[in-house]
Amino acid sequence: MLTVATCALIRQHHVLLGKRPQGTFMAGVWEFPGGKAEHNETPSQTLRRELHEELNLRLDSTNIHVLAFTSHYDKKHKPYIIILYVCRDWQGQPQAQHHDTLRWVAINDIIDYPMPPANTTLLPTLTTFMAQT
Repeated sequence: MLTVATCALIRQHHVLLGKRPQGTFMAGVWEFPGGKAEHNETPSQTLRRELHEELNLRLDSTNIHVLAFTSHYDKKHKPYIIILYVCRDWQGQPQAQHHDTLRWVAINDIIDYPMPPANTTLLPTLTTFMAQT
């Protein structure tokens, strides 16, 4: 089973989303930053590596926390599990290295952004978490 680590970077009740670039699988949809684990990599190592590669950010492992997870399967890929972390503190300013564009989205508006099906299953938990903080 493939492991995918993603992150809800939170700033002032907004979450950072990236738009998948043209020519990629599910181009044009919005997603939480993150990606697939490499061989012998823990999910938190994956997340820190991916956010550095995709956004040029540095995350300390003490500032990332698992919020939720889901499993998914589609015909193009094998089964995978997505782990959603949350983070409110990082080093650097997000820069789109992989996505067409980045956008800070208010949690109440996130439903207006088309996302991969596996990501949308994580939204109720994220919405509840943000309402409580």
